[in-house]
Amino acid sequence: MECELIVERTRAGLAAAREQGRIGDRRPKLTTGQWAQAGLLIRAGV
Repeated sequence: MECELIVERTRAGLAAAREQGRIGDRRPKLTTGQWAQAGLLIRAGV
């Protein structure tokens, strides 16, 4: 019974987040600018 309540609350929370335009994915560790900088450093041999 408790498991059902947890599932119900989780689904309700995910639905509310979706309505606000949020997606259920992790944020990237690096921004696109940081990836570009890392690529420059790698190409430079640093």
